[in-house]
Amino acid sequence: MRLVLHHFIEVFLNDCLDEYLDILFRTLCHLQHKLWVKIFRLYKKPFNLHNLPYPAYRKIVLQMDICDMLQLSRTSSNTCLKTKKVNRKIYKLMISDPKLHDNNLITEDPLRQVYVIESKADLDFIYSSIKRVYGKNEGMFSSANFNYWIRTFCEHQKEQEKFRSIPYANSEELHHLLNFINQSVIVDELDLLIHHNSLFGDYKSILSHQMLDNCHDVEIFGPDFSLRNDEVNILLDRINLSGKLSIECMFSSSFNKEILFNIPQLEIWNALSFTLQDVMNMNCEVIILQHHILKSLDINRLIHYWLAGKMPNLRRIRVNANPDAKMLRGIVNYAWHPRRRPQVFRDGLEQLDCENGMDIVRSDGRIATLLDHNSFVDFLVWPHSSL
Repeated sequence: MRLVLHHFIEVFLNDCLDEYLDILFRTLCHLQHKLWVKIFRLYKKPFNLHNLPYPAYRKIVLQMDICDMLQLSRTSSNTCLKTKKVNRKIYKLMISDPKLHDNNLITEDPLRQVYVIESKADLDFIYSSIKRVYGKNEGMFSSANFNYWIRTFCEHQKEQEKFRSIPYANSEELHHLLNFINQSVIVDELDLLIHHNSLFGDYKSILSHQMLDNCHDVEIFGPDFSLRNDEVNILLDRINLSGKLSIECMFSSSFNKEILFNIPQLEIWNALSFTLQDVMNMNCEVIILQHHILKSLDINRLIHYWLAGKMPNLRRIRVNANPDAKMLRGIVNYAWHPRRRPQVFRDGLEQLDCENGMDIVRSDGRIATLLDHNSFVDFLVWPHSSL
C-alpha cells in the first residue's frame, strides 16, 4: 500500500514540475520577446515621409485626407513648401458662420466650419443628390440659394471623407487656417457665407486675407440688421467679387442702391426698396429678387425694355411672383420648339427644364424664355453658343 501511495505522489509531483517548467518557459519566452521588441524600437529609426522620392511623396499627399494633409504641412516650413509643390487642388472652399444656423433647416453647430469640396465632380454629385431629394418641391428647392443646399448636404454627409469640414472658433483661427490652406493647396473658388455682425465686427480683418482677393460668392445674413453703404464699400474695396453677392439684410434708409448695380450676380432677399427703375438701371448678369414690390406689369415693362436692346449683360432675372397674362401683354411669344433652342437652360450647376417656357425673340435674334414655376418666374436669356 505504501509503495502504491509513494508511486502516486511521485507521479503527481513530476506532473506538477513539468507544468511549472512549461509555464516558466513560456513566461521567459514572452519576456524575451518583449525585450527584443523594446530593443528593436529603441534602435529602429522612425519612417520619414520626406525620405521618399518626390513621385512617391506626391502620390501619398494627393491621396491623403485633406485635414491630414494640412496637419502635415504645419510640421515645418520645409514640409509646407514641399506640400505646396504637389499642387493639390481644391475646387471650392466655403467659409461658413454658425449664425447662419438661426433657421430651423440646418442643425446647430457649436463651431464655425470651412467646407471643402475637392472637385467639380463632387459638386455635381451634391447637386444631383439634392435635386433628387428636394427637386420635386420646386418652391422649396428654389426658396434658398444653392450654397445653402451645399452646406446642408455636407452637414449630413460628414462621415464621408470626400465631404469634409474644418472647424474654427474665431477670426484668429480662421486666419491661421487660411494661411495653411493657401500655403498648401490651390483653391479654385472661395465662398464667404457670414452673418452681418461677424463680417463687420470680429471678422472684419479677414477681408484683408490674400485668399479673399478673388472671392467667388459672398452671402451676408442677418434679416434683422440694416446694411449701410460704408459697409458695402469696405467689402467691395477689399475683395474682387467674381460671382454672386447675396444679401439677406435690410437696407438702411440712406442706402445708395447704385453701389450694387455692377455686381455680376445680385441676390436681394428683402427687395422692398427696389423699384422697377432700379432694376432697369442694373448692369448685372443675374438678378434675383425676393420680397419685392414689382407687379406683373412691371415684369412686362422689363421684358419690353430688354426687347429694345437694353440690359445687354442680362442672363437671368428671377422674382417671386404669381405669373399671369399681364406679363406677356403685347409681346409676341412662342411655345418651345427644339429647333429654336435647347430644352435645358444651364446657369452654373443649376439646370432648368424650359420645355413649358414661353419664348420671346428679339429683333437681333436673341432668344429669351419666360418660365413659370407657380410661385416665382424666371426670365432667361439664352447665350448665342447654346442656339
